[in-house]
Amino acid sequence: MKKLFALLLVAVLLIGVVSACGPADDDVVDDEITTEPETVMGGVFRFPLAQPVPTIDPAQLTDTTSHEVGKQIFEGLVTYDIDLNIIPSLAKSWDISEDGTVYTFHLREVNFNDGTSFTADDVKWSFERVLDPGTKSPRKWILEDISGAKDYTDGIESEVNGIEIIDENTIMITINEISPVFIHKLTYSSAWIVNRDSVEDNGDLWYEENPVGTGPFILSEWMRNQKLVLLPNPDYWGDKAKIDRLEYYVHTEDTIRQQEYEAGNIDYNVIADADFDRIKNDEILFADLQKIEQLGIQYIGFRTNVAPFDNMKFRQAFCYAVDRNRIIDEIYNNRFKLATGIIPSAMPNFPSETDAYPYDPVMAKNLLEEAVAEGLEVPDTITFAYNKGTATHKNVAEFIQNQIQNNLGIELILEEYEWATYLEKIDNGEFPVFRLGWLADYPDPDNFLWVLLDSANAGRNGGASFYSNPDFDALVREAKTLTDNAARMGLYVKAEKIAMDEAVWMPINFQTNWYVLKSNIKGLRITAMGTLPHNYVEIH
Repeated sequence: MKKLFALLLVAVLLIGVVSACGPADDDVVDDEITTEPETVMGGVFRFPLAQPVPTIDPAQLTDTTSHEVGKQIFEGLVTYDIDLNIIPSLAKSWDISEDGTVYTFHLREVNFNDGTSFTADDVKWSFERVLDPGTKSPRKWILEDISGAKDYTDGIESEVNGIEIIDENTIMITINEISPVFIHKLTYSSAWIVNRDSVEDNGDLWYEENPVGTGPFILSEWMRNQKLVLLPNPDYWGDKAKIDRLEYYVHTEDTIRQQEYEAGNIDYNVIADADFDRIKNDEILFADLQKIEQLGIQYIGFRTNVAPFDNMKFRQAFCYAVDRNRIIDEIYNNRFKLATGIIPSAMPNFPSETDAYPYDPVMAKNLLEEAVAEGLEVPDTITFAYNKGTATHKNVAEFIQNQIQNNLGIELILEEYEWATYLEKIDNGEFPVFRLGWLADYPDPDNFLWVLLDSANAGRNGGASFYSNPDFDALVREAKTLTDNAARMGLYVKAEKIAMDEAVWMPINFQTNWYVLKSNIKGLRITAMGTLPHNYVEIH
């Protein structure tokens, strides 16, 4: 998630494996939900957001902030458990044909939170809404594996032929070819089910006026850029929420969020780099300190289809000119792993063969001189954009600005943007250099390599670098169709190496997120890709 976590460092990046932390023991251990002898009901769980929520329309979600809120209200056919196993959600079971291309989902007999029945018609309408070009969903690729999706999007057919309603509680979905990740894609927000009347009767901002879903919570109040309040769905089909209220508070400044935590006004907070040493040395705060290893990466992206970043040697020079180890040491206080490639080191069964770009200012200067000698025109200044949300983004940008000036003699002009504006400009390809992060939508290299770098996904589909390489595309597209996992990983390894050799990104760090959580909060469920819905949270 820009999913284009797009990856801002926000309070909603709850990804990885949780452990209690100590100065002498930083080993990460599996998180286990503590089962209390007696369930505690009631109370308010207060959760900070480092960015305002742009939208909770499932068809439009691309970021982790929106996803954090949306997952409380909406659901899909399937979801993940704490160990990232696919489990039933609105589909109570499903069958897959022998050739792996036909999925028959048997639906639960449940209601939306307005009391209306959920049926197979809602699934078909929700999926076709995402694929409808009029919706302009930036994540319609989630459903493009379905047979007939392209003809529907292109206006050739009036419905998606690969989505067939068998009866009100059974729906059959046919995909173009076998795909090991299709069922995982159905966990993503653009495959969540919405209520047709809610969407059609409430205009463009239906998700603010009346977001009707099937999830464990209902939106009660939304004060833009300030606060959201969610209440338990009393008729939820699954395990009902144990808290009385779920409150999200928007605090865009690191210092304010931590002050609010220490004042007892929020129950959780991601630790800013500037606060880390102080918290580790504070007896009370140290007791609340946790860490999470993430399936996520922070990186500097290049717009590879416009000069001068359409020149591979120029991009390589940029990468060699920056001492990324110093970013890890001096800005991140060694809390994160240096990124050695595109795929996070926490990715299961992925044997990466890349080692990014070591700091080598002499090599950087030589590559720049070669590019200029071959005809490259280098502008006097280049815009480098980053988003608000944490002081770290600015600190990293200023460090890179200084290194590029000193080692390449190029002036970077820094520009800072609010998150929603930033996402729009990223999608439009307005920045030659930019910072982003990516938090896995599903635990597979496909979600990084194909989604972010395949030429078919350039722009709004997730490919902010507008990268295009036929050899790379061929590898990731073939990998999508293989069922032999070792063979799939082999193709992804080759694809990652191509992208890194061509310096599509300057990888900065793989994510390990450090946070504080009040000791009276139990049942906060965390996976390697973020929080699960908060219906199990208890206030003790």
